[in-house]
Amino acid sequence: MTDLGKRAGRRLRELREARGIQQTDLIEPLGVSQSFLSRIENEKAPASYALVERAAEYFGVSPAYFYSDEVEPVVVGRKTIHTDASGRATSCPECGDNRYDEQARYCLMCGHPLYNFCIGEERHVNKPEARYCGTCGRRTFWSLTAEERESLEVPDDVRSSRKTEAPVGKR
Repeated sequence: MTDLGKRAGRRLRELREARGIQQTDLIEPLGVSQSFLSRIENEKAPASYALVERAAEYFGVSPAYFYSDEVEPVVVGRKTIHTDASGRATSCPECGDNRYDEQARYCLMCGHPLYNFCIGEERHVNKPEARYCGTCGRRTFWSLTAEERESLEVPDDVRSSRKTEAPVGKR
C-alpha cells in the first residue's frame, strides 16, 4: 500500500473523529461497509481516489486534504483561521501575532484565545468551526463579533496569561 493511501485513511479517521461522526454515519455517503471503512482508517486497506472524492464532498474539504499533513483553514465570519492538529490557531485570529510557545492558550499581544474556547468559566475547548460549546452549549469566542467580545468581561485567565507568558525569542 502506498504512503498516500495510508495517509488518506489516517486523515479520514482524524477528520471523522474531530467532527464527532461515527463510522456507521459514513457507510451510505461513502458507499462502503463499516468493516472496510475500519480497514481504511486503520491503514490496512488503501483509500481509492473515488472514496476520497466522496469523503471530501461529504466533509466539505478538498481531496488534497486527505493526502496532505496540512490542516484545512477554518472560516469564521470574515476571518480565515489556520490551526494546528490540536485546533489551536497558528497565529492569533485577532491580531495575527505568532510569537508564543506551545503551552500558550491566549495571544500574548492582545489576549485573544488561541483555542476556540466557550465563553463559560470552564473554558471548554471546541472544534475550530464550532459556534456553540459541545459541552455546555454557550457561544464560543471565535464565533463572536468584535462588538460581542468587547461587551464580555475580560476573564482572569486571559489577564494572567498576558502577564506571565513571554513571547518566544524574548525569554
